[in-house]
Amino acid sequence: MTGLGDCYEANGMIFRDIKSPTARLVHADITPRLGKMAGRTYGHAWIEDGDKLVDHSTGSSIMDFIKGFDDVPEEFAGKVSSKSIFYGMADPKNIKSYDLKQMSKMITKHKHWGPWPEQNVESKMDFKLIDKEISEARLYRTTSGFNQLTGESVAELLYLNTLITFLMSKDDKQQDYAKSYAKQSTQYGKYTLFRSHATDLYLLAYLVSNPESKSVKLRNNISSTRHLKSLNFDKRTHWQFMFKVANGRASDTLASPYMFRLESQLKIKKSMYKQWRRLIMDWENLRFIQRQSITTRIVQELRRLGRGSELMIPMTAMLKYKKYRVADKPNKVDPMRRLAGTAAGAVAGRYAGKKIAKKLNKNVDKYKRAGTGIGAIAGYWASGRQKQK
Repeated sequence: MTGLGDCYEANGMIFRDIKSPTARLVHADITPRLGKMAGRTYGHAWIEDGDKLVDHSTGSSIMDFIKGFDDVPEEFAGKVSSKSIFYGMADPKNIKSYDLKQMSKMITKHKHWGPWPEQNVESKMDFKLIDKEISEARLYRTTSGFNQLTGESVAELLYLNTLITFLMSKDDKQQDYAKSYAKQSTQYGKYTLFRSHATDLYLLAYLVSNPESKSVKLRNNISSTRHLKSLNFDKRTHWQFMFKVANGRASDTLASPYMFRLESQLKIKKSMYKQWRRLIMDWENLRFIQRQSITTRIVQELRRLGRGSELMIPMTAMLKYKKYRVADKPNKVDPMRRLAGTAAGAVAGRYAGKKIAKKLNKNVDKYKRAGTGIGAIAGYWASGRQKQK
């Protein structure tokens, strides 16, 4: 993701002159939780050395605040730092770190300061394939614009696509595909407009939401339209569910009751679909033979209903597994850890605010109050942040 300002060049130039063997140049995508860029994701660069973090880019006013956390009262040493507070406030993802030799190699190769492409070419090509597969609406194309499908099969395929995407989000190897697919499916909003270049899932949801659309003519069109009009599909709730899948926040606790309601909304009557739904919700506890059996039957059903489905590729790949690995779930944060992080952040923020005020000859009480509030918030976020793999 492209960065803003001069962060890559500014920090890269400073990093060249740093002698510490433990220092690293870091590139990542950040989504600030405070300030004028709050909620916006963009590429950024900075320098780390242990728990200390510095950013030499132009206009990085946040550094005036967070660097105060590297010099806090002894009782808070190790609990908060410029790095932990920055990570809490900026929520970095896709983190890549470079030592001096690695940075020099990347600059020589790419002729610029960054960001640089992934070093793992195979992984990069896989994602290019994913992006290609999930942006061409293959089912729409291979069924001649859906005119080989009936209204009932459209509803069944929408249900299956939703269930399969959630299943893949549980699989260690297909989790990234599932997130990418869900993200592509939700990027155009709540299925309001016909988009032939969207995903199969988006177009199926669009058609169920707009049964009288002039853009698509189904098989047995009159009876198919009548069936779709009889459904009670809640597109807003479905979009929200897929959005959570895209962001890795669709738990079994959320998915189980939702998929049960979706069966009713789409008038799913096939008992095998309901059986698959129950088993997938218990995927983590199933034996290998059970997982393989479910995967095989779902692939067979996809071939019957929509052979051209873009989900056939990852599902067929799952058939070849010799072992299924469940994707890791983020650990729940201990409330006491949250409380301790918030308290430490508040006190350290107050201390840092006081130091900054004196340095800048500003109102000490005002800066102490601001430091306490921001420190508490940042400490709360930092204490709940999951470590990057």
